[in-house]
Amino acid sequence: MTENGAPKRMTVSRLAEMLASKTSTARPSVTLTRNAKGETQIEVNCPADTIEDAERLARETYARLCVEYPHSEWNEGTTYRSGAPTATVRGGKA
Repeated sequence: MTENGAPKRMTVSRLAEMLASKTSTARPSVTLTRNAKGETQIEVNCPADTIEDAERLARETYARLCVEYPHSEWNEGTTYRSGAPTATVRGGKA
């Protein structure tokens, strides 16, 4: 508190120190949103020990979700390859 009773302002260095000391509990997550065209946009967050593990997990998850939420321009039978196991779109246009 300052002399007039107002709280002290946070300094940039103090804020940086607080953020750096915060323990990270990164958890895997998937966010599905619809854009203006009605397409499902997929965001995959896969924390892992190595970048290679994170990439593999993200690709596999994204490939599975692309089958469930195909892009409207993909036709039935379109094969989606992401470096993960191949997934084929079923059900025609979204």
